Amino acid sequence: MRTIAFLLVASGLIALQLGCGQTLDKPVDPAQASVVVKNAFDAWKEGESYGSLKERQPPLYFNEPEWESGKKLVSYEAGPVTLTGRQGRCSVKVKLQDKTGKVTERTIGYQVETTPAQVITREALGP
Repeated sequence: MRTIAFLLVASGLIALQLGCGQTLDKPVDPAQASVVVKNAFDAWKEGESYGSLKERQPPLYFNEPEWESGKKLVSYEAGPVTLTGRQGRCSVKVKLQDKTGKVTERTIGYQVETTPAQVITREALGP
């Protein structure tokens, strides 16, 4: 009985030690995240193709269905990046032009990651 109890305690301590070696990435640096947002929106506004950002070094992954659908970014105004947990959050006011020439304005929220990869994800994928 003592041997079983000893083995259980020992295996628990080993498991605890193995789990302690893993750490979370540092929280997003808002200044760095602001640069990532600016780089992504500048590329869109300058007419780069959707998906071209992932070819950069380092790659930048940007999930934006409006860009993917072919809408032109006429202008944008990015708000400050704030921390939400360890991720950054940024609201961006965009002026978009569709293929018929119709221009619309809206504000869209984005989650921004910089570690381990540069990722911008749209918060709401609805219209």
